[in-house]
Amino acid sequence: MKKCSKDPFWSDPSWTNDPYLSPFKPIIRSRFEKALATAEKLKNKKSWVDMANYHEIFGLHRDKKGWVFREWAPNATAMFILTPANNWERSSDWEVKGPDPSGIFEARFPDRFFLP
Repeated sequence: MKKCSKDPFWSDPSWTNDPYLSPFKPIIRSRFEKALATAEKLKNKKSWVDMANYHEIFGLHRDKKGWVFREWAPNATAMFILTPANNWERSSDWEVKGPDPSGIFEARFPDRFFLP
């Protein structure tokens, strides 16, 4: 197949030189550059495996101290856990504090909050 561009980004053998992709070149380039930037950030800090294990950090989990709930919601201003136990209404007992500077909300709850 004939190459559709002399641009090194587009002519890289790892990229398909499909002329039908040409209209999407800006978004493909943008996503590629974001991936490279993320990889660069991770070089000396965290691994891709650490990022893939966020399910072990976020959500509701039980630990030695009771229950911990964490959620990344950088644009949220408040967060509450709504359950039948609080009649599906906001309550300061069920408020999730945050966000911290990185946008993470976190709250700890005693065992009695989630056990029958």
